[in-house]
Amino acid sequence: MIDPYSETWRRVCKHANDELDQARTALEQPGLPAAETEFQRGRIAALRTLLALTEDKVKVASDAIEY
Repeated sequence: MIDPYSETWRRVCKHANDELDQARTALEQPGLPAAETEFQRGRIAALRTLLALTEDKVKVASDAIEY
């Protein structure tokens, strides 16, 4: 389990957010080749996944309704 209040996690988050900013800036460049666009989008997705590691996952349960 990750302690979201630890100094280590705060540093990881700062670094990931800095990298996200760089990736977004790169993605906004005009004339960016398709391969580079895909790379930056993948990078952004990976960083978001990393940052979401401490989020609580809420499971929604539902009962089947029979008619």
